[in-house]
This record gives sequence, structure tokens and C-alpha cells, in this order.
Amino acid sequence: MRVPLGVTLMHDPVGGDDRAQFDAHWPHAQPIVRSYILGLLGRRGPTDEVVQEVAFTCLRRIASFDRSRDFTAWALGVARLEVFTHRRRQVLLPLDDFPELEVALSDTEELLSDQSEARRKALVTCQARLSDHHRRFIDLRYGENRSHDEMAERLSMRVGAVKVALSRIRALLRQCVEHRLAGTSAP
Repeated sequence: MRVPLGVTLMHDPVGGDDRAQFDAHWPHAQPIVRSYILGLLGRRGPTDEVVQEVAFTCLRRIASFDRSRDFTAWALGVARLEVFTHRRRQVLLPLDDFPELEVALSDTEELLSDQSEARRKALVTCQARLSDHHRRFIDLRYGENRSHDEMAERLSMRVGAVKVALSRIRALLRQCVEHRLAGTSAP
């Protein structure tokens, strides 16, 4: 059993598709969540503890996650609540004294969610512009969750060539998304 970010579990709270969904989304969301928590707490000490709590809470509650929404935005909402819980436990910040902070954090979460949605839409558009050959690589890797070895066998290629091709395709997609978000035409 793979455990997120050093969280030690006595038993796995979820399994099957829910666990696979968490494993697919958390590695991308984790650095964003960590930065968000670090910004809220302003020090490194408890940041890792709170990130672990967020990972565990997301894992436990993954079944309630609406798959049509952005996972990172959802995880940031969980992070916000975990920071408040941490602060309450530490008696550092009684929420009743700072209602404007909760509103500001909520606005930040909404902004990040909007940015994530714009990025997702740009990615979908950029993927549609890929050649059939490139789209096949993306479909195998991310749609069918194939390993590099499985892809190499299926495409009759060497593993190294598959990795290089995926790297180049991701670079094309990244450049296209950045151009679309900047409002310029993609190359």
C-alpha cells in the first residue's frame, strides 16, 4: 500500500477506484497545497504536519469529491479548514476574532479554482490540437494509465524513446497552455 507523504496508516481508509483517484491527483496538488499552507502559517515547523493532515483528510473524503471539479481547488479548501483546525488546537488564532480572514481565504480559494479551471480548459483545447500520433501517447499514459514499459511494448518502441516523446509532448502542451492563458496564439 502506498501512503501519501509519510502519513502512517494503521489501515487504508479507502480502496479501489477512490484510492486510485487520490493517487492520481495528489502528487500534482501536494506542492500547491504545501505552498498555500506555508503562506498561511508563515513558518516551516507545522507546515508538514498540516500537509499530512490534508492528505489524510483528502484520502478519507475522496468519495465525496465531485469529479467534475478541480481536485487541487478541492484540496485547497480542505487545507484551509485544516489550517483553521491546527490554529484552533494551538490557540493561535480564534476564528471568531478574524472573520475577514476567512473571507479573504475563501476569495483566494475561489481565485485559484478559477485559474485552475482556465488552465484545464486551455489544456483540453491544446490536447485537441495534437496530432493523432501525439494524442495516442497522451491517451495511453494518462487516459489508460499505462507505464512507460507498457507503452513501449504497445507502440513497438524503446522505453527511452517513449520517455523522450512524452517529455516533448508535455513541453508542447505546456507551451500551448501558457500561450492560451496569456491570450496569445499558440505555436
